[in-house]
Amino acid sequence: MKIQTYPGATINVIPRRFVKNIQLSNANTTLEMWNGATTHPIGKCRIDIKNLQNQKKYSVEFMVVDEPLTPVLGRKAAEHMQLITVNYDNLAQIHATHEFTEPTLLTDYPAVFHGGLGTLPIVVHLHIDDTIQPVSSGPRRIPITLEKEVSRELYNLVKQGVICPVNEPSECVSQMAVTTRKSGAIRICIDQRPLNVALKRSHYQLPTIDKVLPKLVNARIISKLDLEQAFWHCKLDEESSKLTTFATHKGRFRWLRLPFGTSVSSEEFQKGLNQALDDIDGIVCVADDVLVYGVGDTTKDAMKDHQKLTLLLQRCTKHRIKLNKAKSIFCCTEVPFLGHLITSEGLKPDPGKIDAILKMQQPTTVQEVQRLCELSGTFLTTVIISYATSDETNQEGTTMDLGARKGDGILWCAEAGNPSTSSNVL
Repeated sequence: MKIQTYPGATINVIPRRFVKNIQLSNANTTLEMWNGATTHPIGKCRIDIKNLQNQKKYSVEFMVVDEPLTPVLGRKAAEHMQLITVNYDNLAQIHATHEFTEPTLLTDYPAVFHGGLGTLPIVVHLHIDDTIQPVSSGPRRIPITLEKEVSRELYNLVKQGVICPVNEPSECVSQMAVTTRKSGAIRICIDQRPLNVALKRSHYQLPTIDKVLPKLVNARIISKLDLEQAFWHCKLDEESSKLTTFATHKGRFRWLRLPFGTSVSSEEFQKGLNQALDDIDGIVCVADDVLVYGVGDTTKDAMKDHQKLTLLLQRCTKHRIKLNKAKSIFCCTEVPFLGHLITSEGLKPDPGKIDAILKMQQPTTVQEVQRLCELSGTFLTTVIISYATSDETNQEGTTMDLGARKGDGILWCAEAGNPSTSSNVL
């Protein structure tokens, strides 16, 4: 057996196939490769190896992995065996500059971007109101044309470790729901309405647009990262997992990861994501989006400040957080976020949102006016200075009789025109 000497390695590694007949001891550690990828050894052992130059034998400890890797002898063992000589007096510390490009980042952190099931440092426990009677529902009928595809997706989820079959009796059983993604693939969900009645919420504070956007005013360089299968990063404890049991045409299954649709899913996921990343300065986490922004008087200063992106990706590697490379954007001066454009020149409205407002039909009912007012409150007020006092349409253009329940409707003044196209608004 030949072993490669690698001075950059801090440990010695050997594949299992070379030590099949040697008893292994436990090795509770994680090995990190030069490119950020990680693996877990199945054990460790000691092997007697010989230096062919001086014919001396040495007892060396190796980490054993169940992967087809090349056996590696690290720097410390190689020095001890007199295979290499390190001239420490000739070494000096340097600070290299990192080129933040998408190909470079994808290459440097393959474990983060190359798919798989991610994990957050949190185990979710679902709290139940014991006074609520459990509901056990039968399977919901699905079209015969979808049965094979649904069966295939259930098998894939079991293989990934997202769900598992249930054979024992279940007090709480929900119905399966099947939806279609934009790509045309199906998504397995469950109808959580009976379970949601019994769930107790933690009321964890979710980020709101008025709290997030002011932090981004001075952002010059921005990266937006999207978590792959966000809620599935959160593991469920066994008691909670049994509560998520659902019935299908293939029998019952339960979720091992936090499913979509429960009344606590968003709160528990946000809590876990914040626990993993919240101590990193210059990032904003909202739902499954993580925004990394660099600030500075110049683009060069902002790019230097944006180097915290590597810190974030290192943290993702550590916690095994998976990011969707197809939906992630790196080192831009303008990115869409929460219905706005975050740019190096400040906050701007998303042109797509403006276009949607311009194409809105003239309100004719109380509900339609309320819908327009709600849109104004959540979008327009963030991009128009003094919108509440300058919007003439709210003050003069429309008179809404709050006693509409008596049959009175909306009086839309012709001289006011369509307020959704007023120059004061857009």
